Amino acid sequence: MTLHYSITTANQPGAVAIVQVSGEAGELVGLLETLSAGDNDKSRDATRRGEEQDTRRVASRLLDRWEVGRLRLCHFADIDEGLAGRISETTAQLMPHGGLRVVQKLEAWLKAHAVQPATDIDTQTLYPEAASPIEADMLHAIATAASPAAIDLIAQQPARWRTWLSSDPKSEIPNPKSLQHLLTPPTVVVVGRPNVGKSTLLNRLVGRSASVVADLPGTTRDWVGGLVELVPEGGDPTRGAVAVRWLDTPGLRDSDDTVEQRAIQQARSVVASADVLVLMRDPENDWPEVAELPREPDVWVVNKADAVGEAWDGRADAILVSAQNGEGITALTHAVLETLGVMEIERDPPWAFSPWLVEWNKRGGDAGELMAYLGQ
Repeated sequence: MTLHYSITTANQPGAVAIVQVSGEAGELVGLLETLSAGDNDKSRDATRRGEEQDTRRVASRLLDRWEVGRLRLCHFADIDEGLAGRISETTAQLMPHGGLRVVQKLEAWLKAHAVQPATDIDTQTLYPEAASPIEADMLHAIATAASPAAIDLIAQQPARWRTWLSSDPKSEIPNPKSLQHLLTPPTVVVVGRPNVGKSTLLNRLVGRSASVVADLPGTTRDWVGGLVELVPEGGDPTRGAVAVRWLDTPGLRDSDDTVEQRAIQQARSVVASADVLVLMRDPENDWPEVAELPREPDVWVVNKADAVGEAWDGRADAILVSAQNGEGITALTHAVLETLGVMEIERDPPWAFSPWLVEWNKRGGDAGELMAYLGQ
């Protein structure tokens, strides 16, 4: 039986990551022994000296060392130190530090030892501690949700669905696209002429240098992006942030540079599929021609507001910002979140947050199926 692994925590830095490995018990224990080489030298040496020992006794000793329910502190092949243990006969969990590079190295080690990535794996296999299918889906959604704003809402869903089933099972289940934005980051695309400050704005939002910034038109020759957590004014960054993929397109202008033109063409396709399109200008450079865009803008922004002051007499709905000093960023955040529909989320109705619920709701499944899914 081939071993399979899956990363059950979100694909972003955290205190601890969880990598789950599943397969036949003997193979699983052998992998744990190999991974933690050096942590059990004394017992391993005894095993090596005992070539005369019965193979079954050796296997039994290894199974005892990796007893189900027992966690061990060990080194992960000189990659990191963390906890490891079997949570069932055929499932183990590795818990290294949650840095992305640590997880990448551990994943590479597993692949090098013939452990395959799990595909289409049932969430109840991933989370055997779950009491019902909906609780397994809830745990998986919490682990993989992009936005902190999703966590509390997802955790409430098993109770919400049980209340709905017992009170008004004939009412319509809302499943707005805005809620799905909390699970998968929506795309925000910023379009503007060269040198209006798109990259500086991205860098401010990301909190680091995510793209090249210079005072020369056409510096950004390819669209550059970063995962940005937008927090509503007065919101809690740890519980209310909404993650978006913020993309800075190359300046849309005529150019004889074939490489730049290729990047501009690519940018146009990204613009067409954006969840939010932000059009940006500064006091000296006008907005791009809207007629040349594949869709209408959602938000209009004037950068370098510190240079405009109160002299702006253009579009009344334009948001004045300064990517350099942060002025107007709160208003821009509000406009983007409002466009995405995540500023005011109705929390009382249940949410079809899992693939099973989406499919059940779409075909109008019966109450008996839902009761089984809820573990009733």
